[in-house]
Amino acid sequence: MLDGTALTRKSQELLSGHNLRFICPHRPSFGQSDPDPGDFSDAPQRFAGDLKQICGQLGVSDPVLVGHMAGSVYAFAAAAVCDPRAVVCVSGGVPITSRQQISAMTRRQRLVAFTALHAPNMLPYVLRAGIHQLKNGGDKRFMTSLYENAPVDFAVTQDPEIRWLILDGYQFSVRQGHQAFEIDSQQVVRDWSHLVEASQAPVHLFHGAHDSVVTVESVRAFAGRLGERARVTVLEASGQLLFYKEPRVVLERLRHIFDQSQA
Repeated sequence: MLDGTALTRKSQELLSGHNLRFICPHRPSFGQSDPDPGDFSDAPQRFAGDLKQICGQLGVSDPVLVGHMAGSVYAFAAAAVCDPRAVVCVSGGVPITSRQQISAMTRRQRLVAFTALHAPNMLPYVLRAGIHQLKNGGDKRFMTSLYENAPVDFAVTQDPEIRWLILDGYQFSVRQGHQAFEIDSQQVVRDWSHLVEASQAPVHLFHGAHDSVVTVESVRAFAGRLGERARVTVLEASGQLLFYKEPRVVLERLRHIFDQSQA
């Protein structure tokens, strides 16, 4: 929910080489997308309905739904109505079923998560403080604070192209203020297993061994609850920013999913 939808040149070349296309609708209040006046609790289902309409208008059927980071919640919600070939989660969140999962997060994410759970009325104030920093020249310090205890991801942010994409994504995400973050923060820190159970689509989980927000143990436990429906790929040399660092692994799997279903 922070990094926007822009891709590195390498990712764009790989997409073209594999004859793949990403359709990336911006969720309510991100960028220039209209706000969502509805209740937080049903936001993923409303987005899923919008995505179904988009697929219909574009003539897209049997898509692969890709959820990147916080987008995993919405990918699973969409699976209930879009009849996908598969759901692919990249550095995705998992349903929060224990306090330990939040305790394992980095300092900034932990603050937002506990506030969303235990003091939701205070959440806008916490989010506005971070957004004020982003809008007033503090975006580099903000990024550093996210990855200061994640050396693998911090190293990825030192690549000039990736660094620019992430910083530009921050500005895209906060263009309308805190509302989009408030909606997503309410979603990702809860047990949203009901969204996962609303479909039987195959699930592919890509996760970096050095992810400092969602632990590999949480992802494996989540996959275990899904049984044979789920497949986990752990990238031992990556962290949360694995799609910036190793896009080939993810895109090759996407191509394989399409080829397998067409065989």
